Amino acid sequence: MQLDELVPRFVAGAIERLHPAVRSWIDDAAAHVYFRGPLGDALRRVHDLPWATRWRASCEVPASRPEDYLSRMVSLRSGGVALLEVRFKGLDPAWPFLELAALDGPVDTACLEELIEEARRHPLAPRALRVEVAGQLPSERSASADLRIIVGHTRDLVARPAPSTPLRLEQARDTSGYARYAEAFRAFVAADARVGPELWLPDEATFRELVDGGHAYDAHVDGQWAGFIAARAETFIGNDGWIVHEELLDAPFRGRGLAPALQRALVERLHEGRPGLVHGTIHFKNAASLATAKRVGRIDVGGYFFLELT
Repeated sequence: MQLDELVPRFVAGAIERLHPAVRSWIDDAAAHVYFRGPLGDALRRVHDLPWATRWRASCEVPASRPEDYLSRMVSLRSGGVALLEVRFKGLDPAWPFLELAALDGPVDTACLEELIEEARRHPLAPRALRVEVAGQLPSERSASADLRIIVGHTRDLVARPAPSTPLRLEQARDTSGYARYAEAFRAFVAADARVGPELWLPDEATFRELVDGGHAYDAHVDGQWAGFIAARAETFIGNDGWIVHEELLDAPFRGRGLAPALQRALVERLHEGRPGLVHGTIHFKNAASLATAKRVGRIDVGGYFFLELT
């Protein structure tokens, strides 16, 4: 079978594995277009040695060869086909893992067992296999949760009762507030040893892009700066959407029930501009942020798991 012939099978598999709520929100035709391009690109990386050479140069494992960085097709005993790609956690050459990039069927226990066998034979000695599932992992193997995907449609979110709050938003017009935000962000990271290492401060150029996008806001309570929240337009599986990029309350304003009000205020402004799916990933360790998103009405539609290979 030619590689290009696998694209429709991989697209169908990706759509079939989506969370039921996501299937109800999205347009299937747009989803087919969305998946087709990236999955076709992933298949071409099975033989693209120049690409693999560049990938190796950016994350070189000692004694490795460029061909070790190529994506790998796996023929499953069930008759299905999977595609594994080389990744590095935090782009650290000492932390290689394999990503399940494509699959033409369900992620079930038998499939995972075969993929783990294949991953253990990989020449880069990956530390884990990462898979995305819409729900809980169908395996009793040792695994650790990673990012969760949290989504809600603005029309449903604004229909929920709005919390009573003293918090007010003011649109950021320039990057003059970046230093204040960076200071609050670093203080938050330093104070939370569990969640802090999983968070990254945007640089000033990214902050400017958020401001220029028109949905970056400073939060104020009784005239005092209380935090910052920002979103940017980004489709979700080919459908209109917004990704929540930054959200932080300053230390004096945390633990006062303001976080859901902050996110709700953002959602109202997004809905006024263009209704769509509000989405984003939240690390499973960040229990407070997960709880806030769910209180606003967004739901957990799946996420990523690392299956240990050692």
